[in-house]
Amino acid sequence: MTDNKIVILSKAERVAQWNQWVEKAPQPIKAYFEMIERDAQKWEIAENQQILSESQIDEVKVIFEEDV
Repeated sequence: MTDNKIVILSKAERVAQWNQWVEKAPQPIKAYFEMIERDAQKWEIAENQQILSESQIDEVKVIFEEDV
């Protein structure tokens, strides 16, 4: 029988694991992973800036593009 413990990684460990997956992935999957990461960054900006309405999403895009 297997031990089904849930392991919670630190943010640094999660980022390192993610980066390993992205680097090892075939190009189409790597592009998909990168798209997911960009979307996650945009949502993090929206949350940090307390942008709640759809009309404010353009503001998120501006902030995101400045950071990239």
